[in-house]
Amino acid sequence: MKKYALKTSDPVINDVVDRIFVRHQQGMKKFKQTMSDNSKSIPEWIEDVIEETIDTISYLSTLKDRIIKKEHELFKEIDRLRDDNQIAWLENSKLEERIEKLKKDGKR
Repeated sequence: MKKYALKTSDPVINDVVDRIFVRHQQGMKKFKQTMSDNSKSIPEWIEDVIEETIDTISYLSTLKDRIIKKEHELFKEIDRLRDDNQIAWLENSKLEERIEKLKKDGKR
């Protein structure tokens, strides 16, 4: 099958067009006919769309759950790092106080 030569100035659109073309090639290899040559009835086409949409919703739901989980983990990590930073700051302040005290004691 001949590769098309169409390109736009938008890399996102070029990626979408490339994906459509690859998908078309896969479909031709598997089904040996174009969509326009397919004799499915309208209800069969609608059923295909319903099934694909259900898959899409499942994928999106899974991705949403993963994003929420990752976001929660990142917020916990940020809180832990803030706590560690606060502890380090307090410890550093105590060390500075000790150094100052030692300096004063040494001058006496």
